[in-house]
Amino acid sequence: MHPHLFDIAGIEIRSFGLMAAIGLLLAFWLVKVRSKQAGEDPEVLSDILFFSMIGALVGARLLYVIRNYHEEFAGDFIKIFKINQGGIVFQGGFIGALLVAWFFCKKKNFDFLKGLDIIAPAIALGHAMGRIGCFLNGCCFGGICKTGPSVRFPKDSLPYNSQLRHHAQELMENGVMPAYSLPIHPTQLYSFGANLLICLILVLVTIKVKAKGQLFSLYLMLYGVWRLLVEFLRDDQARHLGLSVAQYIAIGQFVVGLAMWIYFAKKFSVKVEAK
Repeated sequence: MHPHLFDIAGIEIRSFGLMAAIGLLLAFWLVKVRSKQAGEDPEVLSDILFFSMIGALVGARLLYVIRNYHEEFAGDFIKIFKINQGGIVFQGGFIGALLVAWFFCKKKNFDFLKGLDIIAPAIALGHAMGRIGCFLNGCCFGGICKTGPSVRFPKDSLPYNSQLRHHAQELMENGVMPAYSLPIHPTQLYSFGANLLICLILVLVTIKVKAKGQLFSLYLMLYGVWRLLVEFLRDDQARHLGLSVAQYIAIGQFVVGLAMWIYFAKKFSVKVEAK
């Protein structure tokens, strides 16, 4: 865990912010490549992606602040803007990015659905790098791991403090505070791998998906399934009727993706008539 990497001219460089920036650069690169392959101007898609990322940051931070206001931000308004220290929710960012992308596609007279298909794998790639940032920052952590691969986070980290509140008896060793947390699932690394796999799948099936909008629909379904599953291993969110808020959103995301897939298949698929 290395939330603080180094300083440059007195400016603190944090791992979360750095990995998010790397993810953004990789996303821009992939969008340019895919734009050329699709016969579209890469500069137009890059502009749309740039402003969408701004919308994503605002949406992701806003949802995180709403969910954790009383625990982290009450009485410290300035902390809301310290986004480089971590504290975002991907699903909030996803909604923010979609709204901004729709607006700029309309403004530039660019096909919104085609743009989503081109950008979809880049979303997964950027998200994957962001999860490395989560791991280094200590956020989005997993629950206690009894068997299988696990990690321990140091004292005063988010996982450690969470276990101190909710699993104090298990954490204490002979009445002495340990230097590290109990073993937990490295859910951030799981998500890193899952998002890379989703990116690869979307790239590989691009030429096979004929109906406009379906590739983005597939992304919604794949990530919805993954988020639903990985949340069972996480230990940083409250549960309501056995599921976290993120899981309810993931279920809705999958249903919307499936409905979009079916709708676009009927609307845009080219039917070949027998001669």
